[in-house]
Amino acid sequence: MNQSDANRSPQDCTERPIDWLDVDPEALAWITSIETADDPTAQAHVELERELLGAQEDTVALGVLRRYYHRERLRHTLANHRQELGGPAYRACLSDTARTVLRRACDRVFAVPAKQDVCIGVLALREFASGQMFPDSHWPVLAIYQQAKEFNGEVNSSERSDTERSATRWISQGPLEQAAERQIDRLCQWIESITDGSVALSWPCQIPSIETFSRRVSHWRSLLDALPSHSTALHAPMLLDAKQAGGDLGLCERFLRESKSILFPSFRTQVDVEYLAGYFGAGLGKLRGADGSPSGALEGLIAIDSIVRIAIRSGLSPSRGTAKSVPLQDAFLSALQEAFEKASRREVQVWLDPDLASRWFEQAFGSRPIESRLAQSILLPCPFPTGANDLSAQGGTWTELSLPLSAQQMLEECAQEQIAALSSRNCRFHFSRIVDSLVERVAKTPSPDLTLRNIVATGKSLGGKGVLWELFSSHALLMDLYIRLCGTSPYLVQILLSNPGMIDDLLDSLMLERIPDYRGFESALGALCKGTQQIESVVLSFRNAMHLAIGVRDILGRENITEIHRALADVHEVCLRSLVSQAYRTVGAHHTPPRNPDGTPVEYAVMLIGKLASREPNYHSDVSMLILYDSSVASHGVFFQQVAQKLISMANRVTRFGRLFELKAWQPMGTQGSPMAWNPELLIQAIERSDLPIEQRMNLYTARVIGESAYAERTESTFERFLQGQEWSKQHAFALVEYRRGLELSASPENIKRGWGGTLDVEVLAHSFYAKHLHKPKYPWLRGTVERLEALRKSGVISPQVALVLRDAYHFLRSVESGLRLMNTKLRHDLPKDPLELSKLAYVLQLPDREQLLESCEHYRRTVQDVAQRHYAQWRSEVIASAPLNASK
Repeated sequence: MNQSDANRSPQDCTERPIDWLDVDPEALAWITSIETADDPTAQAHVELERELLGAQEDTVALGVLRRYYHRERLRHTLANHRQELGGPAYRACLSDTARTVLRRACDRVFAVPAKQDVCIGVLALREFASGQMFPDSHWPVLAIYQQAKEFNGEVNSSERSDTERSATRWISQGPLEQAAERQIDRLCQWIESITDGSVALSWPCQIPSIETFSRRVSHWRSLLDALPSHSTALHAPMLLDAKQAGGDLGLCERFLRESKSILFPSFRTQVDVEYLAGYFGAGLGKLRGADGSPSGALEGLIAIDSIVRIAIRSGLSPSRGTAKSVPLQDAFLSALQEAFEKASRREVQVWLDPDLASRWFEQAFGSRPIESRLAQSILLPCPFPTGANDLSAQGGTWTELSLPLSAQQMLEECAQEQIAALSSRNCRFHFSRIVDSLVERVAKTPSPDLTLRNIVATGKSLGGKGVLWELFSSHALLMDLYIRLCGTSPYLVQILLSNPGMIDDLLDSLMLERIPDYRGFESALGALCKGTQQIESVVLSFRNAMHLAIGVRDILGRENITEIHRALADVHEVCLRSLVSQAYRTVGAHHTPPRNPDGTPVEYAVMLIGKLASREPNYHSDVSMLILYDSSVASHGVFFQQVAQKLISMANRVTRFGRLFELKAWQPMGTQGSPMAWNPELLIQAIERSDLPIEQRMNLYTARVIGESAYAERTESTFERFLQGQEWSKQHAFALVEYRRGLELSASPENIKRGWGGTLDVEVLAHSFYAKHLHKPKYPWLRGTVERLEALRKSGVISPQVALVLRDAYHFLRSVESGLRLMNTKLRHDLPKDPLELSKLAYVLQLPDREQLLESCEHYRRTVQDVAQRHYAQWRSEVIASAPLNASK
């Protein structure tokens, strides 16, 4: 024997059997003696049993099994080379040898006295069970265990008590599973030693992404309990022809009997058929992608054949050659048999007409096979050990046929329920139906990874993901909206995360023809607060729900910015009114509410200043206010001062659901010590005596008084008459321009409010013209910038062209501001510098790309700047020209 022969491994016998005889001359004598018997295989089993009986040590038993395994393989290989064994018969002999070795190895490994507390059974699966293994095939198996004294004899599962069933369901969590895992580890080592590493045990039922099937060995009852809700399509075909391969025979038979009653019910649901369609499609895909690999083609054919046998066994398709068979059935089964024969001969091209196979499946199950690799990967996380459904993309890019690994992991997370009581199987079914369209839409968002991450997070917070995916499958518009929301608006996503139940509000917002008006919001909040003592959480939840409803319509472009501002103003005002009433009741519970001499309660109202008063607020606009009361008694002022303090505390309280408002007291005196509650007459006197800063004077023209009584209307009329008596002079306009220029110098160029050509320029122009020309008794009191521009146009104060240009620019820039608020950016008035953030903003505004966004902003800001600078220069020149005259006087 030369050195090269000595270095050959046992598996070399499959390639050069004659050379191997030179290495192991005893094998030839053994084969010669065995083949003289009437039944050589039975004789080999007898000699194996005899040798194992005399092998007391494990090392001796390993040697016996190793010799038997390689000699039997050599004997069958020689017979195949002599053409005494055809392909199927040769593979059947190899499979029988492997099962014999596995059975004897299990007998030795599982019979150790110290391990008698657990019984283990090993089942052969797929080609191992059907006897069609190639020489280099691994051995697919399933391992189950039970406590050694768990059941005595054959006990029907229906006869067990609920306590027994519950105990067995969770028994895998204890030390028995660890003991079973140690024995399986030892069995794997034995098989690798026996085969010299040429083959190993494989675990096709092990799916790491599904917790129930993530282990190599499971408690038999836990596995059965998981099959109805967590099994994938690969389990039914593999368990269809599973056979006992080793270990406890009674345990294996009991498991197979009960599993078949679960896997072959008297009827099949749409979910069952969808899983089978996925597995059938995966088999066709495996066959197409075999690339000349006979073993790969055989895997696909076995998958297809298992579905055929399920259909026949379930009565959905007649057997071949029976009276009920049809031409399509016979043609398909003949083609399948021909493909099997080609695979057995290891031909390079193994072909099965996919159209024929699809038509057969559709006829048998009433559904088309699933050919989408993405949908298959959701239904079948690992249908084949070789990873036929691998969709990984190079470089982490999103393409039509591949996805980054992180995206695949997130999709897999979407397909699993987090709550044990819910069915991940149903979740996978519903998600597989939408996954292709969902991924297609997600890939179009500026940041697909972020979008998918938000979908995963919101799905987790919701709990029942399967319900959400089912809803998406029947409401494509809702899925579009949800993806846009998750891809563009962290603010709305955070609302959904904090309030998972608001998914219903999301759907309701799509059903509405328009956003409700003030009365609708008031009625809805009143119904929610009815009978509630502490309404802050209710009001905050209502505000979040309404912001979500308004925000999604904003994202979809269903409402213009004016309508969005109107709806936000209504929501904020309704919430503020409820909080004011609650603050009054809270303070009144500790201090006697003030009363007039006739015993009636002192009336009060709230004066709003700023964007909310002008009904042009944004999602996060702050609110300035004062409490006004109808009394001149000093102690009454103290009471309403406490009401104002309580109101500000309630509105600004930060909870895990966010903050209701950034509410603050308006400071007419310009100092922090100014009262928050005023008698209207005293407030007017204080304003007249003080030199209000120009920005405070400008904001005063937006003042609006709200309340539940006629007192609010009377008070608002009083302020209107007061402001109409105030002249807006050239000096006021000059001071406002100087104030505006100071803000522009301190702002960044990206700031679309205070920067050049920003929204503040439009507001300054609209206010200056309105205060000078239209704030008269014969005109209505106008507070909003857009409505002032419209009034100025109609009255001829400014030209129609200028008014329309300013209005369009204001609408666009305020829409950009709204998009920034939805994106929850840190700088709420600055265009992002990051290109990705700019792309997100363009996506929110439904613009083609960020270049279009920047060009539009540049155009509108330049337009506003040109108009503003022209009028600013005119106002400055008028004041400067009149300065010497005033000085001489």
